[in-house]
Amino acid sequence: MNRKTATYFKRITAVLSSVFLTSAAFAGTGLIADASATSITRISGSTRYETMAMVSQTALPSAASGAAVVASGNSFPDALAASSLAGYLNAPILLTDPKTPSNATVSELDRLDVNTIYIIGGTNAVSNNAEKVIQASRPSATITRLAGSTRFDTAYQIYSELTKLGVKSETAIISTGANFADALSVSPYSYMQSAPFFLSSQSGLDEESLAALKDFQSAIIVGGTNAVPSSVEQQLRSIGVATSRIQGTTRYETSLEISKFTLEGLSIDPSSVVYATGANFPDALSGSALAGLNKTVLLLAQNDSSPTIGASSILPNVESAYVLGGQNAIGPATFNAIAKSFGLSDREYVPQPTPKPQPKPDDPVYGTHKAGEFCKKSDLNKTDHDARNGKLIVCKVASGDNKPRWHYV
Repeated sequence: MNRKTATYFKRITAVLSSVFLTSAAFAGTGLIADASATSITRISGSTRYETMAMVSQTALPSAASGAAVVASGNSFPDALAASSLAGYLNAPILLTDPKTPSNATVSELDRLDVNTIYIIGGTNAVSNNAEKVIQASRPSATITRLAGSTRFDTAYQIYSELTKLGVKSETAIISTGANFADALSVSPYSYMQSAPFFLSSQSGLDEESLAALKDFQSAIIVGGTNAVPSSVEQQLRSIGVATSRIQGTTRYETSLEISKFTLEGLSIDPSSVVYATGANFPDALSGSALAGLNKTVLLLAQNDSSPTIGASSILPNVESAYVLGGQNAIGPATFNAIAKSFGLSDREYVPQPTPKPQPKPDDPVYGTHKAGEFCKKSDLNKTDHDARNGKLIVCKVASGDNKPRWHYV
């Protein structure tokens, strides 16, 4: 390891020590309204594409960069690494149906007056037909497809394009290519820093990625060893790259730890925060641009007990909270828990289960048996209510019976 790398490794270690102490300080804080937000907004459309468009409109209310990154709204692998490129371009991440772009997607490209479009993934992710429709809607736009034979190669192609554009990041991000949660949680960091992703399998990093990573000083590994095996750390250290790993026992704890790392590492004090479901990827994928442009974090939530709900403790100056997706993605109870954490009252009605009607004292309760019917030996001495009139009956062998019957009590 050369002197420059050793110095950077010490700096990374110091940052992580600070993050660890911060984590310990906030452990067990729960739903404490340390922040005092003025608004919480649910951004939701009737489809993932309408939600995506509304997120884009919130992130970029006017045409800013003239660029857009387009990825599949049906599958996550190719899109995982898109945030680094979108961040360099100050662009939204727009989702499309693999076969045909939705009206929401086309309308957003027009609204932003996009003249540079990057399509992420091969034709299984975004078909040739989808590309033709996009080109027809923006005939003067330059369209570039970044695709590899695998999700790992697609991530590498995105890195290669960043290199061609002149981006020189000192830090790379390593995440699993088998799941989306950890990559989504760290995507705002990637967006803000234009830090490229390299995806790992359970066998580790491929040779092409390792060759590229020799140019980096450090790598942030997100997720535990079940996601990114410990052999990856050995691979990186063998080529002189300092490593740090951010993890929790669940995707939600990992999301919180990544957010702490982002706040500390980038020395940011956001005035907003973004929440999305951790059960699916589309809302969080488009939301990474919203978080990145607002220089804040994206937190994954499952329910009102998710550890990320109490993140107001590390976000004391948040004024606006955004919750992405409809109530099927993040339910009203979770929405209200987020609101309370940031010092706001309940904002959404939580449906209560319909109580089972209880019989009045003079109302008969009807059962499934009738007096006079045979009953099973296993039901001897059990009671029920006559199916015809609701009167109490009991299973017994009465005088004159050869077999048990239901009799009025």
